[in-house]
Amino acid sequence: MSYNAVRDWQFHRPYEHTVDDVASVKDIGNYNDAALVSRIIDFYKLANSTSTGTPNHQWHQVVQDKSSIHEALNSGDELAVTQILRDPASNMHFYGFDSLYKGHADMTPPYQALQSRLIYSLLVRLCEAVGVSRLENPEAYNFSDAPPQAKPVEDLLLGLDGAIGCKIDFPNPYPGEIGLPTIRGIATYRSVQAIYQAYRARDLLTAAGGGRVLEIGGGLGRTAYYANRFGIERYTIIDIPMTSVAQAYYLGSTLSSGSLALYGEDASRSINLLPPEAFLTSNEKYDLILNVDSLPEMHSDTSHAYIASIAKRTPIFLSINHEALGLTAREIISSVPTRKVSRFPYWMRRGYVEEIVRF
Repeated sequence: MSYNAVRDWQFHRPYEHTVDDVASVKDIGNYNDAALVSRIIDFYKLANSTSTGTPNHQWHQVVQDKSSIHEALNSGDELAVTQILRDPASNMHFYGFDSLYKGHADMTPPYQALQSRLIYSLLVRLCEAVGVSRLENPEAYNFSDAPPQAKPVEDLLLGLDGAIGCKIDFPNPYPGEIGLPTIRGIATYRSVQAIYQAYRARDLLTAAGGGRVLEIGGGLGRTAYYANRFGIERYTIIDIPMTSVAQAYYLGSTLSSGSLALYGEDASRSINLLPPEAFLTSNEKYDLILNVDSLPEMHSDTSHAYIASIAKRTPIFLSINHEALGLTAREIISSVPTRKVSRFPYWMRRGYVEEIVRF
């Protein structure tokens, strides 16, 4: 399949129905992160002393690529760790879960314009998913029709504000981040995804009652950020310590200092970051457990350990994953008794399936 064919398949509408405004985050300056960096170093040492499950080959290699970051964290070198956390585009810290890392091959002007168009496409798709825009229908167009005029980005965001009940924003704590410019910050590919995921989690909680969410594998922590903004009371992320370090800096930089608790700190705060062992050896219950883009990528032993624990700890499990690898989320879920499983295409990303499991 050609590059253009793959590109077109990623979009939810014709390429010419999108806009190609591009913006890049400039130097942040005026950092006030010394206390946060110190907390993160203590957290990493404690979390890294726990078991993280059976690594698969892919993630073992990813961790190996970050050995210098591990050494800086483990040694407690605050200056080196600060530089790593402030400027992920200069190192490999985000490799494996985000596109902002050193040597990313596609950060050329044509790629940036493409990303901007894709982000706009996703923003329109998000408006369609939450019901503030009509679903575009290819059967309604004739070949002679002029493409509909792209809606202004700010109009789309105002519609989302009304649907979600919260003013959408896009925090940008990292220089070099590329995306679609708005008056609320630069919208990135993963931030738009995270808005839908947090909205979906809140929607399921509203139907079921409660407000305690646990996410297994949290990426940079964007879904946790929006969940907090959308009123979810308690949000816990389970992840390997190296990735949790990135989450800690992102969330610690974008939310109030009293919102975030790291492993070993006061767990009564709104957002908690924990290593896998803390979840797998606990009996704490949650109203919803969420996994996005990671369950099939784990070692089989680890994914099955997670689903066995999930089945005992929550009435609802939301899985958003692709099926391009050997073991699918559906097959992992089938290893435990379930009451009902709903399965449908994921609104925001072609090739991904959203499954709601009720135990």
